[in-house]
Amino acid sequence: MFKKIINGRTSRVQFNLLLWISMLSVQYIQYTFFDEVQLLHFFVWLAFALLLVERRLHDFGITMKDPSSVKVKKRMLLFGVGDPYENKYGKAPKF
Repeated sequence: MFKKIINGRTSRVQFNLLLWISMLSVQYIQYTFFDEVQLLHFFVWLAFALLLVERRLHDFGITMKDPSSVKVKKRMLLFGVGDPYENKYGKAPKF
């Protein structure tokens, strides 16, 4: 089940929406709850963000597991167009 969550592709629009909405929710939580809850939410968000980055890299046909292919610029994750065809991580995302 967990492998199904990691394996797949995330489009540029979906990546940006999910990343920024989740970041804003963590910022909201930091101003409304206690310190222990802030730390917990930060680490949950960090795991979620890394999962999103891995899926976004899959859209380009690369992975974080291979150290030689991880030289990716941040601009590429946010604004780059992924592979328009099916690659080894799945079909091209529709959204």
